[in-house]
Amino acid sequence: MNNTPVYGTDDSSEKRTNMKRGLPKYYLENCWFTVDVMKDELRQVDRPDNTISFKDMTYEGKWYQFWYDQQTHNIARHFPGIDDLFALVRLPPLTVLDPEGMAKLSGLNEAEIRGRTDTELLTDPGMLERRRNGELPVIHVGGHDFEIDWNERVLRHVHDSRKIINLRSVPSSSEGKEIDFYFHTGSGERIYLPAAPTRLPENVVLVTLPNEIHLDPLGVARSLGLDDLYFMRKYPLQMRHVARVTQLKDTALPEIVRRNQIEKEIAIGERQKTKSRRAKHIK
Repeated sequence: MNNTPVYGTDDSSEKRTNMKRGLPKYYLENCWFTVDVMKDELRQVDRPDNTISFKDMTYEGKWYQFWYDQQTHNIARHFPGIDDLFALVRLPPLTVLDPEGMAKLSGLNEAEIRGRTDTELLTDPGMLERRRNGELPVIHVGGHDFEIDWNERVLRHVHDSRKIINLRSVPSSSEGKEIDFYFHTGSGERIYLPAAPTRLPENVVLVTLPNEIHLDPLGVARSLGLDDLYFMRKYPLQMRHVARVTQLKDTALPEIVRRNQIEKEIAIGERQKTKSRRAKHIK
């Protein structure tokens, strides 16, 4: 079947709130999907709760690509086998699927968006210019602001450049998607806990950062020799972030401290018994 976008009526709530035009539809392997630029998704026409986010696809500039599961009518959630249930799908960019919608979304006319990528049109031009001119993104961490300098792999305190958090030495979470470290909210510095802590430090919190591509997609792209916009379709540029802060009482640390205290008390008791036995032996 011809996969050219088809324009027609749309019965979704989106259409009822905007009666100016019907949203385009696209035939994907075995069913029709509505192309919704505003929500950045494909929505199955006869089952609108089934959606496919464009951010979950691989964007190659000239097309979107993903493995399509013909049973679920969605992105394959596991590595597909070699059978007829899965198809490698390539979709045209949104500027082709819905040029009118992309023009409205970007505040341009359809002639002005020709030849431009989806990422260009969906990225704030003022923000992009600031970043390209050398302004670094900033992240708020436990009451302190830090510049994100991915070129040096550090967070640098905005008001005291001597205070630096080295991202090279910060471990990622178990899933590799986040960065965790302990932080002193008073001094604004990273804190290193002993291997077997026996007490909870005061004014210390657990800080969780998103991974480096979230923090500075342009900086990471440049460090890899890629185009400035390479990651921005999936990871939009942001110049201001807020780190997630967790109080230590809400982490696993109190239980670790409790166990370490018990082990320490047992070790002290064993040493005292050993001393007593030695003293008796000497007598």
